[in-house]
Amino acid sequence: MNYRASLTIPANTPATSPVEQEVQLGHGMLTTTRIRLPAGHAGLAHLRIYRWEHQLYPTSADRDYAGDDEVIEIEDQVPIDEPPYTLTLWGYNTDDTYAHTFEVSFTLRPEAGLGLVPLAVSRVLAELQE
Repeated sequence: MNYRASLTIPANTPATSPVEQEVQLGHGMLTTTRIRLPAGHAGLAHLRIYRWEHQLYPTSADRDYAGDDEVIEIEDQVPIDEPPYTLTLWGYNTDDTYAHTFEVSFTLRPEAGLGLVPLAVSRVLAELQE
């Protein structure tokens, strides 16, 4: 299962008042996270990813991703097995002129034992119950 999200952070957004956006995921094992920092960021926009109130990425507390024209790929094994099945993108931008956007994608693998029912099967079951 693949999910994509974008976080656009306006110019002059301080770390004390960051932009936050929830990303709705499914139930499974988070295996890959990709963060694209387009050219022009110039290290002025900053991103963290949270699961509930816990900073998931970067794993160093109170650190964030910043850079320019790069892709960061994180291979991991994070169970997303309790609701809400969400991650939160958190960011600020010290650029005084331009907004900056982070493009983020997540790959989840259905896990045996997590009680997953594929979406197509869920839809068929729902229709049969109507």
